[in-house]
Amino acid sequence: MKQDKVDKKVQKAEQKAAKAAQQVQIVAQKAEKAAQKQAERAEKKAAKQTQSAEKKAAKEAQKAAKAAQKAEQASRKAEEKRAKIAAKMAERAAASGGEIEGEEGAGGKGKKKGKKKLLLLLLPVVAIAVGAGVFFFLWKEPAEEDAPPEPIAPPAQYSVGGETVVPALPVWSGVTVYGEEIIPPEPAEGEEGEEGEKTEAASDVEFTPMLYTYQDLTNARSLVAAYTALMTTEDAGFFVVDDTLTKTAAPSFDGETPPTSGTVQLARNTPEGGLVQSLTLDWSEGTCTVAVELPEGNVKDPAPPPGSSDRTVTQVVESLRELPPSVLGLEGETMDDYRIYTQDGIAWVDDIPCLRMSVYRMEEGGINEIAGHYFLSTDGLHVYKLNVGTNQVVELDIQDALK
Repeated sequence: MKQDKVDKKVQKAEQKAAKAAQQVQIVAQKAEKAAQKQAERAEKKAAKQTQSAEKKAAKEAQKAAKAAQKAEQASRKAEEKRAKIAAKMAERAAASGGEIEGEEGAGGKGKKKGKKKLLLLLLPVVAIAVGAGVFFFLWKEPAEEDAPPEPIAPPAQYSVGGETVVPALPVWSGVTVYGEEIIPPEPAEGEEGEEGEKTEAASDVEFTPMLYTYQDLTNARSLVAAYTALMTTEDAGFFVVDDTLTKTAAPSFDGETPPTSGTVQLARNTPEGGLVQSLTLDWSEGTCTVAVELPEGNVKDPAPPPGSSDRTVTQVVESLRELPPSVLGLEGETMDDYRIYTQDGIAWVDDIPCLRMSVYRMEEGGINEIAGHYFLSTDGLHVYKLNVGTNQVVELDIQDALK
């Protein structure tokens, strides 16, 4: 009996030992699995960090390549612009031997193309006598070892001489802008005295001609069209001009087939006269250059066609006064309740010379309230109403009133 008890105790002890060994084995297996999982996590983390570093490096390399490409494009655009200016200067120099007055007379005709119901309008100003010859600048050809230009913050304003500034081309984030100084050309042999006199006439004005290049534009055509409309409002005082600084019609930015590129020059006379604040916008899809210059000369009205001056201003005003107010979109039975004021100068609308007129309604107490702005052709056969907000005009139907 005693032996059986001993055997049972030994058997129980062996069972406990086996169970303990089994538990030790289970714990060891769990520790091994935990270590394996930790190693896998560390390996995955290292792989992710390596992949992230590789992506970041690739992204930085892509940015650097894109920046280099933009710099190359800006340099190429600037060179093309310089070539255009050089060609323009060469043409102007070749034609300088002719009579300036003859050029102006020829340039006053045929400046507009197409007849539209709705068009951007050129605003008139007082005609000023032609001053000294126009003096333009060329850009300095960069040396081969020059570094690519660095982008600049988009300017909010352009300096157009002295302390005078004008709003710059309105752009937002995502647009790359480059700016460089326009260097005046060296005077040609035998012209040093003449050029010296011109420079001395403008020496009192502090000014640095600049060329701004805008890249990555979403819609350059619409941007230039809106900027042209803004700068040619009465408050801004700029006009669309040709190469001779003669007022002309704004280019067509719309139509059935909208243009993909173009050039428009905006200019206005300085208050002192003799100098012109000039903004030349050369645009194509995604890019635009703005040349800010201060050439000598004066913005001038185009020469009226033969026979257009047969009617006096008073006669033109009277022809507007004879129209019923309803035709002009005004209230009342006659124009006796309105005052008509005219501005000096000729405005070309649809290839027709016109006078600009502001119509005011006479209220009680002697207060005049603006009723509308109009353009009346010098022959009295066409009337256009101006929308000041959009700087556009629409022709009114006055044929029945003229019968």
